[in-house]
Amino acid sequence: LNPSEINSLRILDPETKLETNIKNIELQKKLPINLMATATVFCHYQKLQNLEEVAAHFFKSCAIDLKRIKEEHKIITEIPSSEEKKLSTMVIIRNDTKEIFAFTKGNPLKILEKCSRVLMDDKKVDIDYQLRHKFKERIEKLNKSGQKVIAFAYKALPIKKLDHYNEHFTENDLVLIGIIGLVETVNSDLIPYIEEIKKNNIKIYILTSTKEKKAVN
Repeated sequence: LNPSEINSLRILDPETKLETNIKNIELQKKLPINLMATATVFCHYQKLQNLEEVAAHFFKSCAIDLKRIKEEHKIITEIPSSEEKKLSTMVIIRNDTKEIFAFTKGNPLKILEKCSRVLMDDKKVDIDYQLRHKFKERIEKLNKSGQKVIAFAYKALPIKKLDHYNEHFTENDLVLIGIIGLVETVNSDLIPYIEEIKKNNIKIYILTSTKEKKAVN
């Protein structure tokens, strides 16, 4: 489905299990959605190219113009990443206001370690022990459901452009923007065949390169 043809999205509250439809024009106005979209535009993982495309599709479905975001900013520098860090960080500047930000995307637990505040109702709230524990529980719940979980964070940097931006300066004291979980849809066409096999007492084995928690889900 072309994102431009979507007028609303169905949102599921993981706590209450209640679904609601929200118009994408309303999502377009939300600050966290715009900030996560900005991180998606500039912070990339080549190994997760398919998930990058899924995330981009979601933000387009929220009526976010990713091309415009790219045109409104300029990259200053990329902070080196690694398999151990599991983070992608870019320092960018807004062309109009000349504000400078560090945007980070990646492993949710790694990012949570580097965040001291979280964006809630467009306000920056300190992350205390209880809130940090609550976030970890939600991340673990998403992981156990077989989803690929990605977290987004950012940090406003001094207006005066520096000659060099290092990892310690840009990837600490961050503001957590939000967390999303991406999951592949189960092929429901297989269900009746699997049920028939089980009725005949035939044991089923799964051979897959997918991580165990995802395959089990």
